[in-house]
Amino acid sequence: MQVGPLNVIVTCTNRKKGDSHPDTQLRLIKDKDLPARLARWTQALMTHSAEGIPALDLYGGNYWSVIRGMAKKNNAFSHVRFWVISAGFGLIPIDRAICSYAATFSSSKLDSVLPDKPSRFTHEEWWGGLSEWHKQQGNPISCIADLAKAYPSEPLIVALSPEYLTAVYRDLYTAREFLHNPNHLVIISSGSGKKGPLKNNFLPCDARMEHIVGVSRMALNARIIHHVLTANSINEINAVDLERKYSALLRDLPSANYPVREVSTDEEVLSFIRESLKNGLPASSGRLLRIYRDSGKACEQSRFRGLFLQTQEIFITQTK
Repeated sequence: MQVGPLNVIVTCTNRKKGDSHPDTQLRLIKDKDLPARLARWTQALMTHSAEGIPALDLYGGNYWSVIRGMAKKNNAFSHVRFWVISAGFGLIPIDRAICSYAATFSSSKLDSVLPDKPSRFTHEEWWGGLSEWHKQQGNPISCIADLAKAYPSEPLIVALSPEYLTAVYRDLYTAREFLHNPNHLVIISSGSGKKGPLKNNFLPCDARMEHIVGVSRMALNARIIHHVLTANSINEINAVDLERKYSALLRDLPSANYPVREVSTDEEVLSFIRESLKNGLPASSGRLLRIYRDSGKACEQSRFRGLFLQTQEIFITQTK
């Protein structure tokens, strides 16, 4: 089914091609207050993005492979404008050349935008700072509200994880005000609660959707976007019609049967990785994660990989 014109915003991924320069790893920026932290960060991005590649080609993983497939030129989605929400770069078009970097809205990660707990600023304030930086650089679209203002008659689909949703919620609310039809804002966030002033703009979706779009928890939001774009005409892409359709779909779907695992602290994961490396178990984060999950423990893939790389570096240094 031909779709468009419309705008689709997706989140970035932790997996990227190539190693990021130390200057573009938030863990190494020690400034605690927002203005200084942002200034040092954005200067590093400008310095190193001259050697960057399009965001479409930079990001990796299962989630991004679905996004890349849709964003290729000369296919059924050629009339869709794809944009990326990034904790490091803010809102950018998917073909913007950027450098590899390490930044996240996840407070548990080493490269969190928040330097400590309690933080002196919020995710929302960081997002606002990135938007202001883009504006100062002369970018006409520096935030989601700018995008809605530029294309007020077109649907705007936004797919976000809960943490990213928190950071941009106010921006989304303002964006809806610019749309000629407020129902043209459709929010896809399978892991979040559908509440607040924008509750009527959320697409009904959760893990049960995997029975329709395929099993892949990490890529679920991306696959739901694909389903919305291919199973609906442009006139059907509005919050009211989609709510009716997808609520009915969910009612007929069985629950998603995933293993119940015990949530782990960072120290528990680090202890497992240290012991595994000492005992000569496979020195790859993917294989160790499978072993860890098979033991009944839970840990998100990117979190496990970050802790693995951190531990592996220390282990290698100590065994030299």
